[in-house]
Amino acid sequence: NGFKFRLIYPENIWQAYPEKQKGFLIDNLVYLLTVNIPFISGKDTIIYEDISIPYFRPIIDLLVKESIPSAVHSYDISTFEALKNFNNYQFIFKDKSIKKPPKRFPNLRKDIAVMALSMGKDSLTTLGILKDMDIKPICVYINDTVSPSENKIKLNMVNKLKNEQNVKIHIVTNEIEKLNDFEFWNMPESCLGYIHMMMGFCLILVPFVHFYRAKYIALGNQKDMNFSFINKDGFRTYPAVDQTSKWTHRFSRVIGQISQNKACVRSYIEDFTNIKLIHLLHKKYANLGKFQVSCDSLDKSDEKRWCHNCSKCARLSIFMKAHGIDTKRVGFKKDLLSKEHKRLYTIFNGSETDEYEQSKEAKEQQLLAFYLAYKRGEKGYLIDYFKKYYLNKVRRNIKRLKEKYLNKCLA
Repeated sequence: NGFKFRLIYPENIWQAYPEKQKGFLIDNLVYLLTVNIPFISGKDTIIYEDISIPYFRPIIDLLVKESIPSAVHSYDISTFEALKNFNNYQFIFKDKSIKKPPKRFPNLRKDIAVMALSMGKDSLTTLGILKDMDIKPICVYINDTVSPSENKIKLNMVNKLKNEQNVKIHIVTNEIEKLNDFEFWNMPESCLGYIHMMMGFCLILVPFVHFYRAKYIALGNQKDMNFSFINKDGFRTYPAVDQTSKWTHRFSRVIGQISQNKACVRSYIEDFTNIKLIHLLHKKYANLGKFQVSCDSLDKSDEKRWCHNCSKCARLSIFMKAHGIDTKRVGFKKDLLSKEHKRLYTIFNGSETDEYEQSKEAKEQQLLAFYLAYKRGEKGYLIDYFKKYYLNKVRRNIKRLKEKYLNKCLA
């Protein structure tokens, strides 16, 4: 229909990337960033006029299939139906050739890492760890253009971080992501449009790897991503399949093929649980923690830093209180321990929780957080509710819970 959706790099980064390698990268990026469109558009065929069959199509398709059980868990469509639909979608390439990975790639430096910066706890903690390791971080904030309010808030924080902490930060604008948003197509809500995100980050960052001669792509994939649960249709899955250790290693092999095995993908926080990461970020890296923006509902929050009305806000708030962290320091304006917020906590069987809170481990961390907040003297309806119905059970298991989820971290 004449619409253009662009992936916009800083001009110097894209111009420096070799012309012979651009075609290979474009083939794979275009397919990866559009493979989910049929799920949320109501259209079952995509015709690619200007790209050839992507070299990494098999692993991209595998990523989609393995991600479906988690992506459909909270929605009406079944796992079986979504898998069947994907197998029936038509992806037509006018050019039937397959470009091979580049045969040459420059030598890289072990003291430089490129990382996708989201301004959430995982990427900010990763930034702190890289600095501690004397690895120079090159940060890239990817503006997905889907949520203008969210991106406005985060870009404001990006600029503050850049100026205050002297961090090198680039901006990439990804207009293509609009096509993966159900609202763009006026279709029912769905998460099926976003199951390509981590691999997308890796491929988008390749020109930065080349430009800065960076050996590492750093992803913020933490331990909780490896905690599984059984979805509504009986499939064992993970909160975000593309953030598991297994897929981090697969992405590393992909980047290795592109770079003649000179670059790799790593997560520097994969041994840390959610509750421990909050402690690490706001105690050890407090100068970075103050910039945290983690709420996923900012498009509805009147351009405030936290919506105070979603399970992620509730979860992170109680984790902070567990460690004695002042939630106001990171922009919270409300306390989330009143009766009306019970629906946001998985341990209270809340009706508005997400796939990140379905595992046994996620629930145990929330129990531990409430216990620690109670011990610190936090007050509120939900603290009293926890004390009445859960306190004795947690007390009996407190040593195990601390060892499993905090591991030498003093709460």
